[in-house]
Amino acid sequence: MVTYCRKSKGGGITLLPADSETWLVQYEIGAGLKCGNCSRYHPARIPRTLNEAGEAAFLGTLGRNDAIVDPEAPQRVARDAAELRRRGQVILGRCFDPWCPAGQKYHLGGRFMEAILDQDDWSLQIRTKNTAIVDDYDIASKYRHRVSIGMVFTAPASRAAAMTLLEPHASSNPERMGALWQAHDLGLTTHAFVDSLLPRTSDSESHIDELVGFAAECGAEMILARPISVRGLALRRMQKALAKAGYAREAAGIESIKTREGWSRYATEMALNFQRSCLKLYEIGRLRFFLRPSQLVEEDIWRLEMNDHGIHWIGGRRRRYVEVR
Repeated sequence: MVTYCRKSKGGGITLLPADSETWLVQYEIGAGLKCGNCSRYHPARIPRTLNEAGEAAFLGTLGRNDAIVDPEAPQRVARDAAELRRRGQVILGRCFDPWCPAGQKYHLGGRFMEAILDQDDWSLQIRTKNTAIVDDYDIASKYRHRVSIGMVFTAPASRAAAMTLLEPHASSNPERMGALWQAHDLGLTTHAFVDSLLPRTSDSESHIDELVGFAAECGAEMILARPISVRGLALRRMQKALAKAGYAREAAGIESIKTREGWSRYATEMALNFQRSCLKLYEIGRLRFFLRPSQLVEEDIWRLEMNDHGIHWIGGRRRRYVEVR
């Protein structure tokens, strides 16, 4: 992995897009330009601040394992945190994980935390896949009432091997569980973000029970979840990598969701399994499962809208059906 240092034109505190997959958050941090986690299940992102004709040649040389960071970004975040008059909750780690290997070189995670939390009336929701965050738990403890530590889980511990292949620069899922346990033991507020469970491999009710049960034991204030993205070339990259490494079952699962009908069925069943698990093992009121109605087929929209407890419709619900018998 090669790390490039580039000065971004933004990089401060910005308003979140209206259709973002977040909860109770108003702002995000332009923490970096390209994350070094290299998750094959996410669509490739062209860094917006570099998406100009003069940077085209540079972008063309980047590999998927390369990272672009801006070591000066925390200074601009500190400026915005002091100057913005309307304050609220900020998400750190939505598009760029500052605790990724590239971010660790410049201690970006801890510097961002201090830049925001040193100012009153700001709170922070963290989302990371790297256990390096434990080195900054002292900062979180100092501002414990304004910080929620969130780990991203992409598989239960019993099915984590394949995801290690797809996330070569992130901590393993069992390691992330250990880091969240440590936050819980320190009395920090925690939440879980379950992202991109593999179809036919780790999305069954029993596997989701494992994740929800763990979140409940950690006292997670929220369980956020979403299915695999269908944008870009993510599915094709995942299937190719899994098949090459000998994960035939997992690769076949990806093949099953390449059609709109297949993906809709996968996302719907996952949402229903999360509902069942939360009802059994925790509280349905803590679940936020993110779905876009435009990506589902009509039949599955009907199934979910009849009982959409815990479902957060991106862009709003299409309509609410009520049967009277």
